[in-house]
Amino acid sequence: MIRWLANLSVGRPVTVVMTFLALTLVGVIAWRDIPLEMMPGRFSFNRMWVWVPYNDSAPRETERQLVEPMEEHLATTPGLKEMDTRASQGSASASLAFHRSVSMDAAYNAVADRMERAMADFPDEVERYWIYRWSPGDEPILWGGVSIPDTIEDPNRLVREVIQKRLERIPGVGNVDVWGVNSEAVFIDINRASLLSLNVNLFEVMGALRSDNFQMPTGRIVDGGKVRYVRSLARYEDIDELRRYPIRDGIVLSDIADVQLRQTSSPAISRIEGDSGIAFGIYKESQANTVEVTRAVEDVFADLEQDKRCEGIRFVTFFSQGDLIQESINNLLNTALWGGLFAIIVLFSFMRQWKMTLLIAACIPFTLLLTVGVTYFVGRSLNLLSLMGLMLAVGMVVDNAIVVVESIYARRQKGEDPKTAAVTGARDIGLAITLSTLTT
Repeated sequence: MIRWLANLSVGRPVTVVMTFLALTLVGVIAWRDIPLEMMPGRFSFNRMWVWVPYNDSAPRETERQLVEPMEEHLATTPGLKEMDTRASQGSASASLAFHRSVSMDAAYNAVADRMERAMADFPDEVERYWIYRWSPGDEPILWGGVSIPDTIEDPNRLVREVIQKRLERIPGVGNVDVWGVNSEAVFIDINRASLLSLNVNLFEVMGALRSDNFQMPTGRIVDGGKVRYVRSLARYEDIDELRRYPIRDGIVLSDIADVQLRQTSSPAISRIEGDSGIAFGIYKESQANTVEVTRAVEDVFADLEQDKRCEGIRFVTFFSQGDLIQESINNLLNTALWGGLFAIIVLFSFMRQWKMTLLIAACIPFTLLLTVGVTYFVGRSLNLLSLMGLMLAVGMVVDNAIVVVESIYARRQKGEDPKTAAVTGARDIGLAITLSTLTT
């Protein structure tokens, strides 16, 4: 086969050149459009977690009512390597480890099937369960923070309504999680003196407020084959309505209490560069390009800092997958450039022929583009692992090219014509370099 390939390459130069140009063009297109990720998208962790809430339960009761039946059912999951369960106050959890040979998609379906069976043995108060699994796409592509000066009157509204929504509108962004924003709540501060002077029972007031503010399913109506679900809604529309809530004749809630909408207190204090800080994590859509999304996010940071509504705020990037991936790509390009440079210097020093030297140097970008093209069309991505493999392969490509060219060069030194030397020289070492490359 090696001789046949060598004869084809030498005997049909037009075909070889056109194929070379076509593959190069395909590689350039693939290099432009191939997804860039930090980790392979198909990588799956061989662990899974199950969490079952059980409100107002003691750990021992949780163990008896949830953990024991859950263990009994999950123990039959195919491919299960080990299981660690825990009973806590208000919930039960299980950590499941599977053998590497098990498909995590099949394992997820099997765990869900066992949990559905276990639901029949759980108390009626248990309504649902959660199954968690990890994949590289579950990690934020960018961790960041924003420092908010004291001059901002409503940090909660600024973050929720301006910053978060602006980031979520970026093409390729799937979700934005925010931490450190104190939520707003309605506080009813009872005036003890007014309560006693008006002879109002505080517990009756609390019960009335609780019962008059609800949202619950009422049932369903079947009309002409159509099913309409009915819900009962009784919500306070605004804080003024709550202040006017009647306690009894002539007395409203504002007469005995100060009703305010303000931020809840938090046990944690977050600071960024001395100012109040808020952290956020940005997740991308599954098919989005990580580098392009992170660059778009950085551009939005710069635009928001110039926005009058965000005057004085500063964005800080703690970690960006895009920077890490771009650094790896730059390392790959530098490796290729340095490899080509040293190949040119060394080969020209020994062979003194520019044609052979440039031919070997051209193998580096061509083989990289060819590999990227194959990677793109089989549906894979460029990530840290594949880029590391490409960097290692650059040296191997140069080694193989040098061996082939040296074998041909030795034949030419013996007086063979160029075509014969090319065919026989490639045939002599073709099998050896093919086997050594495949084993590597």
